[in-house]
This record gives sequence, C-alpha cells and structure tokens, in this order.
Amino acid sequence: MTIGIDFWIAAVVAIGAIAVSAWLWCRLRTLATAQRKSAEELARLRSFIVVSADWTWEQDDQFRFTYVSESVANVLGLSPESCIGKTRQEIAPDSLDHLAFAVHEQQQSLRAPIRNLRMRYKLPTGEMRYVEIDGDPVFDEGGKFLGYRGVGRDVTLLVEAEREASETQRRFLSAIEARSEGISFWDRDDQLRLYNSAYLTLSPGAETTLREGVRFEDYIRASVNSGVIPDAIGREEQWISNRLEMRKHAPMSHEMVRGERWLKVSEMRTADGWLLQTVLDISESKEREVAMRRAVADAEIANRAKMEFLAVMSHELRTPLNAIIGFSDVIRNRVLGDAMDTYMRYAEHINESGTHLLALINDLLDVSRIEAGRLELEESGFGISELMNECARMLRVRADDKDVDLAVEGGDPADGLHADRRAVKQIIVNLVSNAIKFTPAGGKVRMRAVMDDRSRIQIIIADTGIGIPADRHDVVFRPFEQLENAHSRRHDGTGLGLYITRNLAEAHKGAIHLESVVGEGTTVTVTFPTERTIDLPKDPPLSLVRGPETS
Repeated sequence: MTIGIDFWIAAVVAIGAIAVSAWLWCRLRTLATAQRKSAEELARLRSFIVVSADWTWEQDDQFRFTYVSESVANVLGLSPESCIGKTRQEIAPDSLDHLAFAVHEQQQSLRAPIRNLRMRYKLPTGEMRYVEIDGDPVFDEGGKFLGYRGVGRDVTLLVEAEREASETQRRFLSAIEARSEGISFWDRDDQLRLYNSAYLTLSPGAETTLREGVRFEDYIRASVNSGVIPDAIGREEQWISNRLEMRKHAPMSHEMVRGERWLKVSEMRTADGWLLQTVLDISESKEREVAMRRAVADAEIANRAKMEFLAVMSHELRTPLNAIIGFSDVIRNRVLGDAMDTYMRYAEHINESGTHLLALINDLLDVSRIEAGRLELEESGFGISELMNECARMLRVRADDKDVDLAVEGGDPADGLHADRRAVKQIIVNLVSNAIKFTPAGGKVRMRAVMDDRSRIQIIIADTGIGIPADRHDVVFRPFEQLENAHSRRHDGTGLGLYITRNLAEAHKGAIHLESVVGEGTTVTVTFPTERTIDLPKDPPLSLVRGPETS
C-alpha cells in the first residue's frame, strides 16, 4: 500500500504540534517553578526586612519620597501618605543639625550609600524618638540615577543606653581623675588604656612616653633611661627584667623611689585579665618615719649623753665637796694645832672648790634657762678689746699651770659692741678655757677681736691642741656632750660650756663657726651681727666700758 504525501505532511504537523506542546508545557512548568521560588525569595526578603528594619522607603532622583511602608506610623506616628512627595528635611526640619545635614546632602550629591544616619523626631506627644537610616542609590540599566531605596530603624532605646553608658563613663572618669593617687588600666597585652592626671604627675621621666596604647615595658624603660629610679642606676636591664617578672604575680605591692618621691605601687588583675595599677605618694609618711627614727636615735644619744653627764657631774661635784669637807674639818678641829699658814692654804683650797661648785651650778642654771626659753639679755655698750684683755688676765694662771702660751693679738680699742657684757664674757671664757684644757703643754692659745668687711665684730679663739674629728663638730655643741667618754676622759668638765656658748651667741643673733684638724688644733669664730657694732667715744664713761663682772 502506498502512503501518500499528504499523510507524511499530516504526520509531521502532528509531531510538531506535540513537540511545541511539550516545550510549552515545560516552559510553563519552569516559569511556575521560577515564580514559586521568586515568591519564596520575596517572602524571605520581607522576613529579613521585618527583622532588620522598622519601615522601608524609596525616593526619586530629587530625594522626594515615592514610597513609605505603613509601619512608619508605628514608629513616628506619621501616615505614609503624608510623606509622599516630600524630602526628609521637609518632613522633620529639626532632625539633623546643620553640620550633619550638610554632610548628608554631600553624600546624596555623590550618590553614595547612606549608612547609620542617625536622626531625631519629636512625636506629637512631645516624646523624642531617634532613628537610623540606611539606603542605597538606584540606577537603571543605562546607569541613570533613579533615587534611593532603604530602611529605617527605631534606635531610641539604643541612644538612651549609649547616653547612660556615656554618663556612667563620664562619672567614672571624673571619679578617677579626682583621686589623689595615680590610677592606670592596662589591657591583656599590657598596653595602657586609661590613666589619670595624678598618674602622669607621678611618672617623672616618662611623661612623653605615657600615652594610650604604650606598652608597660616601654613605659618603665623610659623611666629607667631618664635616671629617675635610683635603684636601677648601673643595673638597668636587670631592674627592668625583675620589674616585669614581679608584674606577672599580681596582686602585689612594693615601695620605690622615683625622682624625689617615695611611691607605693599596687597592682591587681581584673576578671577580664586587665591590670589595675595604683600609685600612692608616701613621701610624707616616709619623711615622718625617717624623722621618727632619727628622733629615737637622737633620744637614745641624748639619754646616753645625760647618763654620761650624770657620771661626770657626780665626779665634778664630789671632788670639790670632798675638798671642802676635808679641809674644813681639819681647820675646825685644829688637827694641825696652830699652823695658821697651813690653815690659810686650806682655806684657799676651800674657796677654790666653792668657786668651782658655783660655776657648775651657774652652768646648770644657764642650761635650765636656755631649755625653758627664759634667757634674757642685759645689753649695753662696751669695748670688745678691753673685755678680751680682761678675760686673758683672768685665765692666765690656768694657762701657766698647763704651760700653755696664752696671748691676745691685735684688736682696736675703738671697736665697741652693744650686747650683754656678762654673756659675751662667758662666751670668751668658755672658749678659751676649752682651748687651754685641750692644748698640750708647750702649745699656744690666741685670742683676737676683729671687724670683718661687713663691719661685724668677730671673736676668734685659736689653739694648737688635739683638735676635733670632723664628725664631732656638731656634736660638741649639744648639751651634755664631750669629746671623751665619761669613764675614760682625761679632762674635767660637764660638757655644757659649748652648748651654753652657742646659745648665748644665737641669743645675740650671732653665729658660731668651728674649724678643726685632729692633731693640729681648733679655731672657733663667734660673729655678731652688724647692728651690734658701735663706735666708742675717745673717753667713754666707766659704765659704758665695763659692766658687772662675774667669773
């Protein structure tokens, strides 16, 4: 059977129809699937938008709103319709300050993305709301700018939390700044994050290094290199290594000298691994501690001196008293019969011993007046040269007994002094007596009164005696102090003479200076202030030249 051409044509048409139908069915199926997926993506996108934003918006190329989602009413109390056709500035003219708005306009003119634009809105109720805006520019396929599309979020709670945190931080920083001790915080990498002004003040030598982010090792190295840490001088690297090792064992506390201050440094770790360091200036307490130790040492020295003084006084008092009692008993009982010459010599010994006792008592009375602040001066004018000669005559016998050459050198008879004559005489007698006492036989003691280039009268007593060690120059002017031990001393005396002499000089606003070399001798200079220097008349009345004398 022969199949005609019409059959084949019909068959081809039928097959083509079937193929087209199949293709259309597949295409429709694909489109349906794509539409379903697009709907799913759109739903996902809407979910993300809901989660990440409170409302959505669109603007045209003139930055006027063309769309605002309904949810804007829940946040700002605005209807979407009231926003259409308006710019952001027209809707809320006070939402940005001038500077922020100018920056925003520049971003828009550059078609730049808008990120975290924070704005404020005042609701009709008077409540203030804060929002953040994000947006991206939109362009057509040809690159033409069409406007912006974006989202908005209510960040009022966040702003209030930030404000509260900022206020808390401000108070915290103010409290730290108000502290007198230095305070610093170092992070887990040992970098400085916070410090107050006191910490800067207590960090001499490292002021330029001290800044946020500096490492602790660099900070202390700058301090060490500046030389303000005495303990580190000469062993810098070892000191730095020890300090860093010490820091690993916080909490800890140590004391150190930095510059001119004593500091107490304390360190402790916080729960998050940071390190809190406090630095307290303890210089005053250290000074009090040193002063207390010095006072205790001085008290012990004074106590020993007084004990030695009592030992000396018992000897000084017992010797003349024994002589007075012994010689007076011999005279009273006429032990030697009628040997009047011998009795007269004994009477002289009694007189000498009594005079010595009186001198001791006078010294004690002078000390008591000095200690009580009741030393009073009876001032008058007198010739200093004449007084020096008088003292020399008075002490000549004592010098001759020791074979010591005593002499007065120079002196202008016209030089006068307005002072307490008895006190000045006591100064001279005490100094010359000491010089004679500690000058070996064959030595010399020289007395002179001079006027220096400032018209000040100076009394100078120089000897060739045993001298005074340098570390004892100040000690000899203390009460009850002597160069020799009370149990081994070779010279008589109570140890009060130089103490009384210094106080008498200072009562006249004068000064006393000692120079001495062991084995060569001692020179003591008493200088009176210029206002005490006077010119004596050629023929002064007796009362002006000489006052009452007591030895």
